[in-house]
Amino acid sequence: MASILPLLKRFGISFVYVTAFGLIINAFLWMVFMITSMLYYKTSKQTISLQVFINKSEQKELKKNGIHLSGDSIGGGYYGTVYKGYRKSETTSKLQAMAIKVIDVQKYHKILMQINEIDYKSLSDVFNKSVVTLEKIQNNKIPKIEKLLKISAKDNEIKKLIIVSVMADMNLNDFISQQKPDGLDEDWTRLWFTDICEAVHCLHNVYKIAHKNIKPENILLYTGDQTTNTKTSYVVRLADSGIASLFPNSAKVYSKTDPICVMSSLESFSTKPMAKDIYSLGIILLVLLRGDLSKFVLNNKPLAIFANIFYKFIEDIESQSLKELLESMTSSAPNARPNIHTVLKHKWLQNIS
Repeated sequence: MASILPLLKRFGISFVYVTAFGLIINAFLWMVFMITSMLYYKTSKQTISLQVFINKSEQKELKKNGIHLSGDSIGGGYYGTVYKGYRKSETTSKLQAMAIKVIDVQKYHKILMQINEIDYKSLSDVFNKSVVTLEKIQNNKIPKIEKLLKISAKDNEIKKLIIVSVMADMNLNDFISQQKPDGLDEDWTRLWFTDICEAVHCLHNVYKIAHKNIKPENILLYTGDQTTNTKTSYVVRLADSGIASLFPNSAKVYSKTDPICVMSSLESFSTKPMAKDIYSLGIILLVLLRGDLSKFVLNNKPLAIFANIFYKFIEDIESQSLKELLESMTSSAPNARPNIHTVLKHKWLQNIS
């Protein structure tokens, strides 16, 4: 730097001006970098957008089956978009609210081929076999598929799936955040958690598939005509059961920023998906007990901080059997976690002290 100063003085250039110019250039380059990053992020988000629309011909097909679309989308997830619809009840002739889930199969396959480098035929073979399984799933802890429409392309390949089921009154995420932000008591938790585990038991042991997307938004609550707010006034069911099996290795499309399931999203989906389900159930159990966990991961808190809070919650649990169950389900070693049958037989769920 000392050798440059005489040269600068010779041309009448102040060192202060050079330093200021350098800072301006650095600031400009940083701004360009930030803008480019934001544009890339926005573009990358668009490329995996799974927003799906129902066209007029598909609406006509729904009407043929007595189902009418009643508005815009009411939500969506990793696999598609959900719309609200209605049909006339066969028993009472009243209008019954229906959830209409639309999955763009071709779009999803393109994303998976891009991310996983898997060929279309392999995806198509898995999909066709899994649709057969999806149609067979029957369990009172899983929402019944009232109608499954397969929309075919010109080459007879399925391009869209439209899955219709009775609309739930709310999901667990809304219930906890709006009505029980500090969680449920142990008896209430035990009752609902047993229902959720029975749904997973059906998937794992009867249909030999993993759920892969267990989260509070997929745990649906039905009240019927009841107005009370007690543990027995709700029917609890696990939604999206069987859908993940349609798309192999779909976990790479998942968002890793879901505040409620941020711990679960760190898990490996592809190697041991059933052990991943057990881990996710451990997160659900903690949500039932402790309430809205999102407050601990908002405000851009580092994931490590949330991880510490998460395990601190387990340490603070007084019931030794409950603590033991949670620790085993959320073990960092997938092979060390119990299977779903063992979870259901655990002494805490059996209310054995």
